[in-house]
Amino acid sequence: MASVLVVDDNAVNRDLVVTLLGYRGHHVIEAADGAEALATARAEHPDLVITDLLMPVIDGYELIREIRADPTLAATPVIFYTANYIHAEVAPIAAALGVHHIVEKPIDPRDLLLAVDDALAHPGATPSAPPETFREEHLRAVSTKLLGKVQELEDTQDELGRSEARFRSLAEFAPVGIFSASGADQVTYANPQMREIFGLPDGGAEAVDWSSLVHPEDRDRWTDAALSAMEQRRSHGDRIRLVRPDGAQRWVEIQISPVIDGADQATFVGTVQDVTSMIEAQREREEMAHLLQIAERLDSVGQLAAGVAHDFNNLLAVIVNYTHFVSKGLEEAGRVYPDARWAQLREDADAIRGAADRAAELTHRLLVFGSRDVAHPELVDVNEVVRGALELLERTIGEHVQLEHDYDEELRPVMSDPGQLEQVLVNLVANGRDAVGAGGTVAIRTDNLDLDEQTAAMHVGLQPGSYVRVTVTDDGAGMTPETVARAFEPFYTTKPTGQGTGLGLATVYGIVTRLGGSVSIYSEPGRGTSMRVYLPAAQASTTAVASAAPAESAAVASGAGEVILVSEDDDQIRAITARILTENGYSVIAVGRGADALAVLKYDSTRVDLLLSDVIMPQMSGPELADRAALARPTLPVLFMSGYADGLFTPGKVTAPGVDLLEKPFTQVSLLTAVSRALVPSSS
Repeated sequence: MASVLVVDDNAVNRDLVVTLLGYRGHHVIEAADGAEALATARAEHPDLVITDLLMPVIDGYELIREIRADPTLAATPVIFYTANYIHAEVAPIAAALGVHHIVEKPIDPRDLLLAVDDALAHPGATPSAPPETFREEHLRAVSTKLLGKVQELEDTQDELGRSEARFRSLAEFAPVGIFSASGADQVTYANPQMREIFGLPDGGAEAVDWSSLVHPEDRDRWTDAALSAMEQRRSHGDRIRLVRPDGAQRWVEIQISPVIDGADQATFVGTVQDVTSMIEAQREREEMAHLLQIAERLDSVGQLAAGVAHDFNNLLAVIVNYTHFVSKGLEEAGRVYPDARWAQLREDADAIRGAADRAAELTHRLLVFGSRDVAHPELVDVNEVVRGALELLERTIGEHVQLEHDYDEELRPVMSDPGQLEQVLVNLVANGRDAVGAGGTVAIRTDNLDLDEQTAAMHVGLQPGSYVRVTVTDDGAGMTPETVARAFEPFYTTKPTGQGTGLGLATVYGIVTRLGGSVSIYSEPGRGTSMRVYLPAAQASTTAVASAAPAESAAVASGAGEVILVSEDDDQIRAITARILTENGYSVIAVGRGADALAVLKYDSTRVDLLLSDVIMPQMSGPELADRAALARPTLPVLFMSGYADGLFTPGKVTAPGVDLLEKPFTQVSLLTAVSRALVPSSS
């Protein structure tokens, strides 16, 4: 920002220059004549002087001669700003005074600003003052010749010149498009901002077919309405779309108004404002409101599933186990009383059991859908999960996509819920499949990775240590940096409406980060995408306790008289549980409330070998019962059972040792397996 002294006896001319310099941020000092300007210059020492030539008291030539004679001001650059001399007349005198820039009135804003920039950047050498006789004689002659003419012309032309100059300067720097027109598509003037909005280069506005730039769907409406407004000499406004020559589309608000001259002829002036960002912001708000409604509906479904799950799973547990009792009884009856009808009845019971199993699976899926399932972390061989996921995907991904894999056979195990890890892989591969199209390739690679402090710092959320890396790469179209930045946002998708929810990568991110890992994207347009998942490798001490879950048909060890304290508020579940345990060698104390269970423990806690409690019970929840039981007997093993834990069961929340969860509906095998494991924690 420079300090500029503007000298002109005409206030309107002076104000115009001040306005233009203000756009550039310069500090402007004004003076109405040469004498005032000289005093101001000596006091303020400006960086630049812009002066008119013909002024009262001291004119422009005398002012500059005095400035050049002052050692403190002699090097100050000067611009002559004149309306009454042709360049050939002014140039010799200007050169003698060391003035290298002459701007003629009426002002062209660009010429003046260019002259200001050049004068400040290249002040030039300071000349000596010209001879006195040359200066005085020349100035007297010129002043006598021009003074009268200047007065006459200023009276008749300055008003129009000032108005036009002011309009042009303001229009050229206006933040909105400004134009004048003689018809709906006959533009006679367009300022730079309007040409920028329409995507047109500088040039004659009249040579442009403006109506062709209006979106075809808006063109007839706009043209008809604009012509009607012009015929009726009234204002008109509308919001329309433009299609720029580069193909980009913009929304604009356009206004036109009539201007009637003295001959009763009408022309039109107008403004154009680019409102594309506002329209897009409004659409984003509407989209977010829509997504919020979807999220609320999803949450409502999840809440509904959770509310139904507890009681429904209790009912299913009753159906599953009583069907088992019936089937077992029919088998025994068939051995005692041979009859083909027993076999048919057993098939009927098995059909009921199969339907109950499918209902239980449906309930579990609803809980997963509503993010209300309980994770079951265990030691996982990631290679086996990948192989299983690929077997599933090869049947659904389509023949047009080639799946490739590269396994590190020395891959470390990780601690994860296998189902959730499979969901991560399925989502990533499905995302790659959608990106490649016909003939594309999706490749999966697994390997071990050790990160020190320096390399861990390159991955958000990771600490130094050992990791398993799963990389899913596709050779599709790739993503822009903007898309990569938003890829993990819930509900963000680049797929067409109806072809994606935008939850896939968000789910991947949530699962991986909950496991203490990280997921990153490497992608460039035209070069495909690489998704890299980093999972903490299981500690060596963890691998020693890894074991596979027993199959449903596997033999389960019976009890040896161990006392099981069962706390379950549902009468039928309590009866089924007690029956199964009793028939398999356990002693059972069954109560319907947590308070009753505490009373048993208070009477004699040493006789109880295991507390088996429902999670959700009236008055006292299962975890609360376990906490209180631990006060009476800190080493008492605890086994929870629930069809829906409602967030009450989380790993590490209950302080009693040996805590585990048996999901309802349970079978005889799963109940006995869980009890056996809880009684001998070291084997689990």
